[in-house]
Amino acid sequence: MVVFHPPLELLPTDTPTRLIQWSPPTLHDFCLNVDGGVSPSTGIAYIAYLLRDNRGNWVMGFKKTVGFVQPLCAELWALHTSLQFALQIQSNGMEALKLIQVPLASSSSIPLVRSISNMIGKHWLISFNWVLRDANKPTDMLAKLADHSQIAIAVLHIAPTVMLPLLKRGILGPPYLKSKH
Repeated sequence: MVVFHPPLELLPTDTPTRLIQWSPPTLHDFCLNVDGGVSPSTGIAYIAYLLRDNRGNWVMGFKKTVGFVQPLCAELWALHTSLQFALQIQSNGMEALKLIQVPLASSSSIPLVRSISNMIGKHWLISFNWVLRDANKPTDMLAKLADHSQIAIAVLHIAPTVMLPLLKRGILGPPYLKSKH
């Protein structure tokens, strides 16, 4: 079963001010935050995954470069690769999430969308949750720490020291304030 939270068509678009913070999974569950992006200076795309428990504790991190692709493709690679974990997946890649939830995703002209759709069709419980970028800051930072010369995935058993303040803020606050201008 696949669940998209919230249904993307119901996302608020005109909320003037919001408090943004990481959302923990339910008790005894884990959350896999994913992110993909492209370095403006080099054009190299990177992806990252941050696995946390229901208290927000770092369990494991993963980072990898994926070559020279568009930002949407980097977000799709992050979703595609994260399905190997078959957990609750949170992503701030709204356009990528929209592509994989359409009824005809399995016949998309984009190979990664077709592959993700086929993985989703397996008999497992997957929950995709769109989150605002600020709620995904630790994962974004982890992705940006990827070694651009290394193609293999790097597994981190301990959080990089530079990420500790962001991880702590995600758990304890204060939340980020997002204002519409």
